[in-house]
Amino acid sequence: MGSLRPCTLVDQEALLAWLLDAVRRLDGVRVLTGRPVVAPLLSDGRVVGVELDDGTELQGELVVACDGRASLLRRKAGLELTQLGKPMTVHWFRLLTAAAEPVADWLKGQFVTILGGGDSLALYASVYGGVQLGWVQDPSAPVPSSSADWRERWAQASPERLASLLRACPLQAIQGPVRLPVQVGRLEHWWQPGLLLLGDAAHPMSPVRAQGINMALRDALLAARQLLPALGQGNTAGLDRALAAISAARLIEIRRIQASQTRELARADLLRHNGWLRQVLAASAGWSGPLLAQRWQADQAVLRQGCGTVELTLPPDAMMG
Repeated sequence: MGSLRPCTLVDQEALLAWLLDAVRRLDGVRVLTGRPVVAPLLSDGRVVGVELDDGTELQGELVVACDGRASLLRRKAGLELTQLGKPMTVHWFRLLTAAAEPVADWLKGQFVTILGGGDSLALYASVYGGVQLGWVQDPSAPVPSSSADWRERWAQASPERLASLLRACPLQAIQGPVRLPVQVGRLEHWWQPGLLLLGDAAHPMSPVRAQGINMALRDALLAARQLLPALGQGNTAGLDRALAAISAARLIEIRRIQASQTRELARADLLRHNGWLRQVLAASAGWSGPLLAQRWQADQAVLRQGCGTVELTLPPDAMMG
């Protein structure tokens, strides 16, 4: 795709465990796990900490909410998302290692998307071994009731060779589905005095090209560079200016990435709902395929590499104790 770096799949759970271990090694850090936040603490209109589910109150100069697309702190703060696009549901499956080997061999290391019949199916080799399979549906579409029904749906949508491999996959080797209702949107202002939202809490992303974690990491890097000089100074006005600057700077890329995702999803919807269009493209693939591929690859640059540059390192004095 013209990038200086290859596209790499990273195990999200392993990455989070690694980051948490690194945080625990820092001086002055207290890590609490399995302790849900139930509400922000307010004083004179400013967020000054959080309350946990057992009544414990944690005071802080700044609360950074990274609690995902259903962010409780976003709701408690009265911040409303601007909804983008129509809702969809992704059903995630895993085909276990030994049984999935023929399917993995057919994939040859590629991420494969299959469109048709109003549905969309994606397959790729899992970082855990085996094959990860995602099935995109409209929320109102009927859901198969058994693994056998799911397997047959996959096969009916697939090319002949893949269909036979899927039908040969034992039912006991199919794990799932894990249902993910997809909500896409963003806040136009990610902050209130004493509170900053990052990642999906500020801008739940479409699953198209898996940019949620990439955008969250870029949010965190820019936020760190802006916040570290402002924290600990006792100047709430200066801290709030930093929060506003973070939101304004990151909105530029988030808007562009979400617009690119929306365009790609619209093309996919057009193909999966219109059999005649798929037939025309298949019949004309000899001359239309290269042109469409060139246009598609040009659109991928922003989705895969972002827009603009986020500095990947922090200044030497940006270490917090």
